[in-house]
Amino acid sequence: MRTRRAAVAGTFYTANPSALAEEVAGYLERGAGAPLADVGVGVSPHAGYVYSGPTAGVCFAALRNGKPRRVVLLGCSHQYRFPGPAMGDFDRFETPLGLVGVDTELAGDVRRRFGDAGGEPHKEEHCLETQLPFVQAAFPGARVLPVLFGGHAGPEHAVFGSALADLLEAGDVVVASTDLSHYLSLDAARTVDRATLDAVASLDPSRLWAAGMERALCGGAAVAAAMACAVRRGAARGVVLRHATSAEAFGDTARVVGYGAVVYCAEASNGEMTQQ
Repeated sequence: MRTRRAAVAGTFYTANPSALAEEVAGYLERGAGAPLADVGVGVSPHAGYVYSGPTAGVCFAALRNGKPRRVVLLGCSHQYRFPGPAMGDFDRFETPLGLVGVDTELAGDVRRRFGDAGGEPHKEEHCLETQLPFVQAAFPGARVLPVLFGGHAGPEHAVFGSALADLLEAGDVVVASTDLSHYLSLDAARTVDRATLDAVASLDPSRLWAAGMERALCGGAAVAAAMACAVRRGAARGVVLRHATSAEAFGDTARVVGYGAVVYCAEASNGEMTQQ
């Protein structure tokens, strides 16, 4: 069996299994809010846990309403550029919490429709790996489909997301991984991120390939796919559950990175908890 070894354990998050389990459980517990009529699709950040862990916890806690058999993780490569999705031929992913199986059957279905750019983009990539401990804690036993994109958001990613929805079971969960603005002042980041989160919650993927939007979030293609998937699954609105920045971790307001948690819902909800 081919295992994708953990690449950022000990840097983005602790490599100590018991400490990691306790930390992620705390993020999920503190992130829990009012129940949402979600369609099983959300957006979560992927920075070091000291920065983005609380926001990721909010996303996964909101999606923790069922026991999905599969969790699809969508992200964008930080190192490679390539057309189509990259899923690779891994059978499982490793984290300090253990092994997460890959749904190779679903991967084959996607591969036959869209091709596969291979496993190389996954080897050192952190955007999906950082989601895995949350998957393990929130959805124990679930298999994953790891999908990386290698280009800017475009119509092809909306096509992918809509087609993905048709391949999923009702209880399956989809999470797109992205951070928001990078290295702006705190005030500027709040302004830019507010506009970005409004676009992400809009259910209109075309807003993510508008001029300049790629500079406002690093996982635009993944989010566009998630938005289209949510629409296909009956979403009526996106709910921004939390907005935060790296300033909350260490107090530096001169150059911050933004993080957001969004969940797509089938009906209006009172669960919105936007935090700044």
